[in-house]
Amino acid sequence: MNSLISPGVFGRQEGRLVSARCEVQFDHHSAEFAQAPHEVLARVREKCPVAWTQAHGGYWVITGYDEIGDALRDNETFSSHHDPEGPKQGVLLPPLPTQAGILEMDPPEHHSVRKHLAPYFSPSAVDAMREELLQLTTECIDDFIETGEAELIEQLASPVPAKLTVRLLGLPDSEWSVLADVFHKGAYLPSTEENMAEIHGMLLRVHGQLHELVMDRRANPRDDVITSVANLRLDGELLPVEKAAGVLLNLAAGGIDTTTSLIAHTFVHLDRFPEHREFLLEDPSRLRVACEEFLRVYPPVLGFARTVTAGCEFAGQELAKDDRVWVSFGAGNRDEKVFEDPDDIRLDRLPNRHASFGLGRHRCLGSNLARVIWHVVVGEVLRRLPDYRVDRGVAQRYPDCGDINGWVSVPVTFTPGPRAGGSR
Repeated sequence: MNSLISPGVFGRQEGRLVSARCEVQFDHHSAEFAQAPHEVLARVREKCPVAWTQAHGGYWVITGYDEIGDALRDNETFSSHHDPEGPKQGVLLPPLPTQAGILEMDPPEHHSVRKHLAPYFSPSAVDAMREELLQLTTECIDDFIETGEAELIEQLASPVPAKLTVRLLGLPDSEWSVLADVFHKGAYLPSTEENMAEIHGMLLRVHGQLHELVMDRRANPRDDVITSVANLRLDGELLPVEKAAGVLLNLAAGGIDTTTSLIAHTFVHLDRFPEHREFLLEDPSRLRVACEEFLRVYPPVLGFARTVTAGCEFAGQELAKDDRVWVSFGAGNRDEKVFEDPDDIRLDRLPNRHASFGLGRHRCLGSNLARVIWHVVVGEVLRRLPDYRVDRGVAQRYPDCGDINGWVSVPVTFTPGPRAGGSR
């Protein structure tokens, strides 16, 4: 691991300079953070790129881009592993009641499972989904385009990625709304004791259903992802059923809510900044580069947690074994040392080394698919309802964005248009 010594440190332990613990008032699940996450993160980063907060039992907050990269690439010191009965609590803070698949695995197990899943999310595999994705998007828009009004989360941004995800996994189409409801609520309900009990209950029910599907696919294999995961062997042994169900839970959650959030932020942004909408309308080929800027500015996941495996010095701070750290992708994306004028939104920004898909071995497996879904859905909205307007007085952000940074509701009005798929 790189040793990062920041200016102004003092003291000496075992021949190494260390600083006094840098403490901040910070809670990534607070209402203040949900209302203005980037402003809050900027204040933390300005004070110290690695700081300690007492919230949720105490954890470190990593907000500097270079420090984020060092932590995410050092899997030995910063563990993603989730052991519900032990000190390693995975990547969510507070933790989930079950392991979230490869998201909460360390090498070499992580590498083996990821390698097995990678073909389903390769550029060629994703490209083969484009026609189906366009069909789903067309069907959703056709359902409301004649009315001149829509709720873009409920009628487009949620169903398109959710339907594609359940088909990819091998679930019936009817399951998309059930899963979408679970993962949306799990993302935006504030982390009160009562809500956490409800969230955990919903997730455990889904996990239990996936557990049953794993057992079924072992007895009755099909040509789908569930069967592939259910029969995955590591060192000759079948992946334990609990872990197989966790892998599927992770794939479902990652495919449903995060892409929805990015699409929603894009719709709201283009309503707020009509010059950016016009920029994309003038030349739809600009969407490819613009997608990266939307990812940088509006990352669906603002941060993930890790567990420190051994006491160490990091960025001039002394981290202890079993300390929890929250690594903020959102803060790194606006680090002025890396991004020129980071708070300016430039849809033609190149290069754009954002951290929204993570860095290192845990970089998002579905990044190719997320980009294509965004490109198709946003492109079709701009093509078919280019004058849409968001009712900002009704549109509602997630009241808690500590896990997912999204929107509950984005109602719009527009000039009605014709169905593309023919008459009803």
